Amino acid sequence: MSKSQHLNWKPLVNMSPDEVAIWMNKSKLYVDFGYHPGQERMPREAILMKCCVVTGSKGSAAYQDDVPVPTGFKFDDSKDSAEKVIRRLEQTLANFDEDTKLFKDYRIRIIAEKANFNKAVKLVFGGSENN
Repeated sequence: MSKSQHLNWKPLVNMSPDEVAIWMNKSKLYVDFGYHPGQERMPREAILMKCCVVTGSKGSAAYQDDVPVPTGFKFDDSKDSAEKVIRRLEQTLANFDEDTKLFKDYRIRIIAEKANFNKAVKLVFGGSENN
């Protein structure tokens, strides 16, 4: 953040869920270089709010199945320079309408998860998928 002060940063800390939603709805980018112990809620919510997501590769973020952001939106902070990340942020802000389309499959996958979960529960505990 210190190397890109020309960007408008808003840390999503000490906020209510409603406040987080308000800020995500105003934002084009969600940037998360924290450790991901599992499928994280915040990047997924950002995707649903039509943000482009840039992450690091710590924890489950290292696995494309857990955090399936498009190529070029995930960085390894031990290898990738801050300048490379900043270039991605600037490119995405400049080309937001095109870049947001790259997240369509991830968005569809998130939306389908509830229905897929319900089907799996019904199959495991008896009953049909149609109940």
